[in-house]
Amino acid sequence: MLTILVITAIVVLLLLPMNRVSANEREKKVLMVVTHHDHFDNGRKTGLWLEEFAVPYTLFVEAGFTVTTASLQGGSCPIDPGSVDKRIGAEWKQAADILQQTEILSQINYQEYDALMIPGGHGPLYDLANSKALDEIISYFDAQNKIIAAVCHGTGTLLQAVRKDGMPVVTDKKITGFTNAEEILVQAEQLVPFSLEDRANTKGARFVAGTPWSDHIEIDGNLITGQNPQSSKQLGEAVVNAVLHVD
Repeated sequence: MLTILVITAIVVLLLLPMNRVSANEREKKVLMVVTHHDHFDNGRKTGLWLEEFAVPYTLFVEAGFTVTTASLQGGSCPIDPGSVDKRIGAEWKQAADILQQTEILSQINYQEYDALMIPGGHGPLYDLANSKALDEIISYFDAQNKIIAAVCHGTGTLLQAVRKDGMPVVTDKKITGFTNAEEILVQAEQLVPFSLEDRANTKGARFVAGTPWSDHIEIDGNLITGQNPQSSKQLGEAVVNAVLHVD
């Protein structure tokens, strides 16, 4: 009888490390939320800026993450024509194909995900920035201290969400996004529904504006934000690093 108990104890001890490894090495999941809006009020085309989706998406896939792409309505995500040449290069084709059939955000079990990432283009300022469904997801990720990332105008979608104490998620946080100076350079300062930089400041964020078109990100706790398309790679790498090193 004693021998059986000893053997049982040894087996249990051997299995415990295996279980811990399995939990630590579980599949990592990233939810990417993209716009469904394709024009400014004057009819000028906009949408998603492809680089801001394709570069982080590719990095996430290469890291072995499972990536789900969703929009408010599902279906095809409009790509800003200014963000692509006449044809999409091979390195971004997989990402571009994914954008042709996004999932419906309200049908996603977002609690399963390790990170939330929102790319830009001017489109998100029209739909995602006014989405209570997305606000709820952002607030959940913040409450759970999960990674929240956004690049360029994607940062504008973070400004309405609130923390458990009722304050904006971005209050007292160092963040960045497409700057007023950059809006002027692309002749969109009179077209956008709001200034991302100005609204961020009114929400109590510590908005950091880098030199126009500089590769610039800010990391403050679980918030990771990038200024512009040029920041897409650095932001994607920061998200990968953060997800892999979550306790």
